[in-house]
Amino acid sequence: MQYLETIRNLKLTKKFQPIRTIHVSYVPDEEIGAADGMAKFVESKEFRELSVGFVMDEGQASTNDDFRVFYADRAPWNLKIKAVGVPGHGSRIFDNRKAANSKVISVNPVYLKAGTPSPTGFVMNMQPSEAEAGFNIRLPPTADPDLLQKNGPPLRGT
Repeated sequence: MQYLETIRNLKLTKKFQPIRTIHVSYVPDEEIGAADGMAKFVESKEFRELSVGFVMDEGQASTNDDFRVFYADRAPWNLKIKAVGVPGHGSRIFDNRKAANSKVISVNPVYLKAGTPSPTGFVMNMQPSEAEAGFNIRLPPTADPDLLQKNGPPLRGT
């Protein structure tokens, strides 16, 4: 919006006369790699005929009359971490235990949900508005469940 407002203000002053034609384009899918938006447009005959001198991205919004100008962007590095192991039931304690099953509190991570889906997986440059993790906790008969609930939400049997 700030570019459109700048162009409007320049036109209103009637003092600004650009040397070249200014083209403003709106294309979809920037947040998911622009495969169906700008990526297709830059390969077109119409884009080549524009003889583009430089391109400005949407930048950052401002709440006042000051605008930050950037001449470069941080390079994104997308990191994916995958853990692989033997699946098992929440009641199972893995080898190398030093106590009997009936004496150990186990906390088993069972699922993670987060992210913004895209046609190829998940969008890697959007922080999700919500994330959720599920854990299966197994208490031995000698454990006091009130101690676990003291500083957290009530435990549910689901």
